[in-house]
Amino acid sequence: VQNVLDGDPNTSWSTESYRGGNLGKPGVGIYLDADPGAEVKRIDLRTPTSGWTGRIYAADGATAPPDLAGWTPVSAPFSVTANRFSVPVDTREKQYRYYLIWITSLPRPQTGGDSLVKISEVVLQIPSAP
Repeated sequence: VQNVLDGDPNTSWSTESYRGGNLGKPGVGIYLDADPGAEVKRIDLRTPTSGWTGRIYAADGATAPPDLAGWTPVSAPFSVTANRFSVPVDTREKQYRYYLIWITSLPRPQTGGDSLVKISEVVLQIPSAP
């Protein structure tokens, strides 16, 4: 996870490789700990991988929920079409500790190949203080 927070676009977090681009499950993701909590308005992503879809979820608690049922959706589903991408987030003015980038489909692989998603940087954008 620290590779998406290190300010270096040359390092990244990656999903596993999936044969034929088929996840074979509802999704895969990475979560960030915004301890003690933050009201996020937007998540900015840098990724060398375009052509994938996802959604942002949020959760509170001492630990991150072990499955998606414990997370609250805070964004609409989105499609990543560029290497720099921003996702609007609506927490309904609530501060959450954890933010999950949930990948629901991978880019189409080249013929017969595997597919994966890399994320090189994530920035949680919070509202400015008045």
